[in-house]
Amino acid sequence: MEQRDIKADVATFSSLIKGHAIFQDFHQVDAVLGQMQVKGLVPDVLTYMPIVEAHAKRGAFKDAYRVIAEMTELGISPDVHVFTVILDARAGRGEFDEAEHVMTEMRN
Repeated sequence: MEQRDIKADVATFSSLIKGHAIFQDFHQVDAVLGQMQVKGLVPDVLTYMPIVEAHAKRGAFKDAYRVIAEMTELGISPDVHVFTVILDARAGRGEFDEAEHVMTEMRN
């Protein structure tokens, strides 16, 4: 892209991150996030949502909440969609008490 003088933006990097997250290649997710920072681009909620979702789908809820904490530290507020992917993963695993807890978090 850069050879054609097309500059990658947040959406471009977010798409790459989503692809790596889908395949649970979290090393590459971190690498692409690092590339964004080097380029001076600031990730947004759409950058982080597929990372949270990938962790939640594999049942790694501590990792999902670690990513949410990282978002918050960067000043990115997790929205209802971020919590919904965790809620969906909990409910899909039959963890209904935990799903109810997520709904309580969403209200607060």
